Amino acid sequence: MKNKQWVLNIVKHEKRMYSQSTEDGALDYIFKHLRTKNRPPFYAELGFQHENNANTTYLRKHLNWNGVLFDCDRECPQINLYKHHITSDNICKLFAIHNVPKEPEYVSIDLDSCDLWVFEAILEEYRPMVISCEYNCFFSIDRAITIVNDKTFRWEGDNVYGASLKALNIVANKFGYSLIYIAWYNDACFIRNDLIKSQDIPIFNSFSDRCGIPNFLGYSKNGREKYFMDYEEYLNNGNDVEKAQEKASDFHEKLKSGPHKLFLGHANPFNKTTGEWMDAPRKLKAGRK
Repeated sequence: MKNKQWVLNIVKHEKRMYSQSTEDGALDYIFKHLRTKNRPPFYAELGFQHENNANTTYLRKHLNWNGVLFDCDRECPQINLYKHHITSDNICKLFAIHNVPKEPEYVSIDLDSCDLWVFEAILEEYRPMVISCEYNCFFSIDRAITIVNDKTFRWEGDNVYGASLKALNIVANKFGYSLIYIAWYNDACFIRNDLIKSQDIPIFNSFSDRCGIPNFLGYSKNGREKYFMDYEEYLNNGNDVEKAQEKASDFHEKLKSGPHKLFLGHANPFNKTTGEWMDAPRKLKAGRK
């Protein structure tokens, strides 16, 4: 299927069957435009909660893909789900143990913790065609904020987790990937640049309405601001974590606000019967790749 504008049309194909948000329809549409390499195509999902809340269930059940799933609390060998505490130090070792090919079709990251550092570690050694990573929708689009690479960090149900969209985009661009889609306040989806030559892609600021939204989770406890760091400051100052944390010292207060109107009255803003979002499809501003 050839379409010069297919990347910009991903938002028109959003649908949920099993995924946490609209990833099912988006991924189905994306891979209709890509030539898969592995037989069968391969996925890896990090942070698997349940078959009905996963990004890869549709690929396995409806498209006959193969893959591996990881979670820190659950294990089920029948569906290749294995219990591991994922870190930036062990993820590539786990990929090797579970025979993840060097160019898997799709990798999904949703760890509610040090996602950026795991994202970066994977791209150091692997070249997935498409990779998605949960971003923190409470972080504004103009700040490259992430949780420090602390293996003891645990999400406590608040708004302290993961990384901002800008921080993830910096990592992706460094390894030759472009941001092409965001599932509502949940996952940022990146594609390898060699797969979208001559394609128009959304400009980064097209996603500004998906960032910096008011808090609808629990407020973070005092002291948890120590986990914030500015990723740009970290890169620009020789990976100095202390300077990066100091640069992000103003960020904790900025996250304190009321619940977001989108989530008042209904937990999921999509039609559960059709699997489609209630809101009209978004129009994205294009840039040339």
